[in-house]
Formats: sequence, C-alpha cells, structure tokens
Amino acid sequence: MNHLRENGVVHRDIKPGNIIRQVGDDGRSVYKLTDFGAARELEDNEKFMSIYGTEEYLHPDMYERAVLRKPHQKSYGVNVDLWSIGVTFYHAATGTLPFMPFGGPRRNKPTMYKITTEKPTGAIAGMQRADGGAIDWSYKLPHSCRLSQGLRVLLVPVLAGVLEADQDKCWGFDQFFAATTNILQRLPVHLFSLQQASEHCIYVHHYSAVSVFLEEVSSHTGLPQQPLLLLHLGHELLLEGNMKVVNLPHTSPQRPLLLLSFNPDSSCSLPYREPECPITPAKFDVVADYNFTKVIVGVVHQYLRMAKMLHLHRDLLLQGYYCYIMKLRGECREAMNSISKISLRLQSCFNVEQRIHNLGSSVDSTDSSQKLHQVHEHLPIYSSGIQEFQDRLDHLLIEQAKLSETLDHDKRCGLIHAAVVKPSGSI
Repeated sequence: MNHLRENGVVHRDIKPGNIIRQVGDDGRSVYKLTDFGAARELEDNEKFMSIYGTEEYLHPDMYERAVLRKPHQKSYGVNVDLWSIGVTFYHAATGTLPFMPFGGPRRNKPTMYKITTEKPTGAIAGMQRADGGAIDWSYKLPHSCRLSQGLRVLLVPVLAGVLEADQDKCWGFDQFFAATTNILQRLPVHLFSLQQASEHCIYVHHYSAVSVFLEEVSSHTGLPQQPLLLLHLGHELLLEGNMKVVNLPHTSPQRPLLLLSFNPDSSCSLPYREPECPITPAKFDVVADYNFTKVIVGVVHQYLRMAKMLHLHRDLLLQGYYCYIMKLRGECREAMNSISKISLRLQSCFNVEQRIHNLGSSVDSTDSSQKLHQVHEHLPIYSSGIQEFQDRLDHLLIEQAKLSETLDHDKRCGLIHAAVVKPSGSI
C-alpha cells in the first residue's frame, strides 16, 4: 500500500480475496496485493467519480451510488482505500465483517448503508440482531478474535481511524502508515501467567528499557510490578535496571516467559467461551443441511483449538510450578548450609568465650553470650522447619509426576481431531 501511494495509485478493490500469501523456504509469510483491474493513477489531492469494488468493502459514499443506485455528485479520493483496508483488517482478525444487518449485507442493503453512515465515532463494528431492531455498536474486537490482547490494543485505534465514513474525519495515509509501522516495529514477547493460567503477548519496542516492559506486563495482567518472578527454561530471569528489551531471550507461544506473582490474584477464569451451535434443521433439506454441517465443522474446529490450547497451558503450568518448586528446594538447601555455617561459627565463639573465662578475664559479655546461646538453641528449630518444608516440596514433586503421567494418557484431543477430520472429508 505504501508503494502504491508513493507511485500515485489507488487500488479501489481491497479485500481478503485479493490478497495472496506466499510462504518462503524459511517458513515466513509474505502477503501480496493482487487484481489491479480497478486501479488507477490518483494523487493525494485528486478525486474520481467512477465506481468499482466489492460492495461489503466499499466506502459508504461509493456504496450509496453503486449498490443503492442513488445518484449523487460526490467525488472520491484515495482515502476510500483506507475504508476497504479497515474492513479487511477486521474480517481477517475476526472471521466476520464489521457491519452486519439482520439477514446479511446482501439481503438488507439499506440497513447496511445505515449502519456504516450512522456509526458513532470510535466504534469499529455494528450488528443488527433482529429485523428492524437497534444496532449494537462495538468499540473493541469480539471475544472470538484470536489476536492477543496486546495486539488488539494496538489495532483498535487503527480500525477506528480508518473506518470513518466522513472523508474529512478519516485518517490519512500518512497517519495510517505511521501507526501500522509503529506496530510492525515492536517486538512480541510471549508471556504465561501461572496464577492466572493465561497467555499474553506484549508488543514493545526493542530499544525500550525492561522497566517499560514490566509496566506493559502489569497493564496486561493486572498484576502489580513488584514483586514478580520471571522464569525461562527452568531458571529465574534476572532483569537489571539498564537492560533493554532486545536483550530478553527469544520467546514463542510454546516457550514463553513464565510469570509468577507473590500477590494473591482472583482473575483465574478460563479465557474461553462455548462456541454457539446452530439449531438442527427440523426437516430434510439439502441446502439447509449443507450449511448446518459447515457451521458444525467450524464449531468442532473451535473446540479442537481450545483443547490444544488447554493442553499447552497445562504443560506450561506443570513446567512452571516444577521450576518454582526446584527453585524453592535450592533456597532450602542454601538456608540449611547457612544454618550449618552459623552453628559452626557460634560453636567457635563459645570455645573462645570459654578460653577467655578460663584466663580469668573480667570482660563483661554476659548479655551478648546469652543472645548467642539463644540463637544457637533456635537453630535446630529453624532447621526442622526448613526440612519439613523441603519434605512437602518433595511430596509435591511426586504428586506432580503422577499427575503428568495421568495426563499423558489423555486422548480427548485426538477424539476431537477425529471428529473434525471425518465430517470435513465428507464435505
């Protein structure tokens, strides 16, 4: 799109169907814009009157004339491509169109136009759930959107800026490119909160300090910045004050940073909602049965995705708490070693005290001696408490190993996968 603008070209038919994806040998995807049959040369300050495009992605001014057949003398500028980009972004992110009248956009065209032109500022979607009913406006991406919360927060202002029917209020290309470049230049850091059993993806500039990263972590998780413990590959990740985000280890959804907070947290509900299942057709109908089957396969795919994600979260929970238990066991060993050293030094002090006493010295050290003896008497109590805690940790490790073995034999994911493959093959 930037290349087109630099060369003074307007595409006029941007939609998901005109974007192809090429996967390179390294596994990376390159997305390419195609179908320039409706494109024409147009500078930023120029206008055009001809109508091209696909109606669901048309700017409302063009929709009024091309679809509703209402004549008007409005002209169109390069910003009409931005509206199409906004609808495409929303469709790609959610799987649905942002503006949906009851019955669908092609069956209820006057309401479709009404939704796009009467959309409140800042709204990014509108849906009519009943014939002649009110429009439900949305200012955020739906729960079904698979984008991380970190990316949603950055994308919503872009959608709100380009999905503006008033061409004078709509973002310009310079503002659009600045916002999207800012997103693309950020580094995604994958994070898994153990207490919340939830994954997060923090988008932060590579040159930012880790303090900025921790602020973003606190904002996304709702947890206070201190005290937080980050684990990576079984070890505590130590963050120094002058450290930059670029120095953080590489992360992925399968190998995120594991986050543990020492403050109680109540946000532990599962981040999933049951997919909506359609009503089974009451009578045999080829078209209805075909559409019903397609929807059901989609629902089962959602369940499969949820099951796989829960399995991954289960593994991350087991891994995270195993690492934390091992960290605590290490601290227990260090504490026991410290107690042994203190006990030896105290015994040495008592020996010196006895020698001084035998020499008949008149130094008054009664108070200090009593305190040292009290400490010495309490050391076995401390040792016993630490040993008891260590025994509990060992018991937890045994229980976790048993649980892991039981979960390894869980075949429910495979059953859901089989349920998906069979109907998909028949369709």
